[in-house]
Amino acid sequence: MARQDSASEPLPECWEERQDDTLNGRTYYVDCTSGRTQWDRPTRSSKQDTRQRPLPKSWEKRKTADGRTYYVDHISKSTQWDRPTRPLPKSWEKRKTADGRTYYVDHISKSTQWDRPTRSSKQDTRQLTPLPKSWEKRKTADGRTYYVDHISKSTQWDRPTRSSKQDTRQLRPLPKSWEERQDGNGRTYYLDHISRSTQWDRPISYSEQDTRQRKKTEGGTVHDYCCLDHAQKDAPNRDAKILTSMPEVQKFLQKFSDLKVASMKENDHAKPGGALFNTFRSAMMSLPTSQRNTCLAFHGTSESNIDSICSTGYDQKKRSRQVNGAGEYFATSPIIPLDYCNGGKKLLLNELLLGQNGTHHTTHHTKKGDIVVMKNPAHDLPRFVITFK
Repeated sequence: MARQDSASEPLPECWEERQDDTLNGRTYYVDCTSGRTQWDRPTRSSKQDTRQRPLPKSWEKRKTADGRTYYVDHISKSTQWDRPTRPLPKSWEKRKTADGRTYYVDHISKSTQWDRPTRSSKQDTRQLTPLPKSWEKRKTADGRTYYVDHISKSTQWDRPTRSSKQDTRQLRPLPKSWEERQDGNGRTYYLDHISRSTQWDRPISYSEQDTRQRKKTEGGTVHDYCCLDHAQKDAPNRDAKILTSMPEVQKFLQKFSDLKVASMKENDHAKPGGALFNTFRSAMMSLPTSQRNTCLAFHGTSESNIDSICSTGYDQKKRSRQVNGAGEYFATSPIIPLDYCNGGKKLLLNELLLGQNGTHHTTHHTKKGDIVVMKNPAHDLPRFVITFK
């Protein structure tokens, strides 16, 4: 009878009951504090339960509807059944086997063990130093950590240290047209003001002759579509690194003296951090760097459609009068779009991500100016609402 009473008692908070599949489902118990296991069921009077440690700062103890205790980490927004008595050492990660058994991985020594490591573990005595300047930490699709060296363009599983041979190579200065920047998540990327392209890898210096050749080769295609020169002196004023600066927008509008602008309002959803901007930027990052050229173009529509376009973008379902193929229609001058305002006094000025001609857009030359048909609304960013007289 005493045995049955003992089995009916709740387990101490730091203990968990499991079954061993290799021994016909025999029950054993795991102490989540020390990682030890035992066959005997622990009781609340067990010595192990007398070690009451406070929860880590970010953790909170809660109860499910049926009274089972679980724990919430307010930093990672995760929950678990095990009592988090202390965080794992920095180089360690907790994982599960296919049958649900917990084990631990040390990413420094690339070793595994069943017992939960403690901060006194020998492996944890090696303090992780900051990564060398040219290195970046990344994750594979299945969550495994690896490291990228942007100088040698090599990858490895082992965490590089400042004593690594790779770190003895001093980073060369960036080529003249390149600039190092940070995205919204703090990740470093590189912007070339000549080709208006970006990339994650640190560029390697090239000769001035190569620079002039790239200007000649890439510049022709860009200016054929009325794209603006992003290598102007005011480039640092351009927020989010990929949008045409306000001075360049004004310069673009000055080309059209017949368009009497009364006011111009910037679309909040198209500003950096807005939903439309984020979609536009993601579309740009998905393209090869050679296809990330942009341009400004006008779009005419009824005033009743403008608020919807500014908040949610262009709707493929509303495409009509598709004379030059399916897509959203824009023009490099305001003459053609004015005919589609239906008596209104407003035009949309857009930033277009052109991509590859024929795949992402097509261009059609007319006497009134070029018509650009965009295939993917994610490439169309309605930046400004222009009210004209």
